[in-house]
Amino acid sequence: MAATTVSIVTPRRDDGKCERYAIYQAIKALTGTLKNFNTSGYLVEGSDTASEIFAGVGAEEVDNSAGASGALTAKVYTDGIFDFTLQGGGAAVTDIGTRVFVKDNQTVAKAADATNDIPCGTIVAIRSATVVGVDISIGARKA
Repeated sequence: MAATTVSIVTPRRDDGKCERYAIYQAIKALTGTLKNFNTSGYLVEGSDTASEIFAGVGAEEVDNSAGASGALTAKVYTDGIFDFTLQGGGAAVTDIGTRVFVKDNQTVAKAADATNDIPCGTIVAIRSATVVGVDISIGARKA
């Protein structure tokens, strides 16, 4: 699946903790999408990009398209359970407990389907063959 360019409704299964982070220059932070920190420490849309670190899931849309890095901040969920598309589909009950990685801003992948393996959580539920519930808490991201 390709990255989205509009905010999306990402079902959330519990109350997550939020933090505010400075947004990178010239981007729009979208609601409901995976977020990373780039190598400069600014919030960017999630992607399978080398040296980036998973930040969380967007809790609000903030348009910094015309702004400099750090000009605006966006609220980001840093824990909770969210539903995301699984790269390649084929989700099965045996995937519960599997660590997943950022593929793009609305898709997670198993290690074999991601290039840079940016951990973003653990599969805790199977919603369909293509959608999984992902626990994004810090503990769920570790091996």
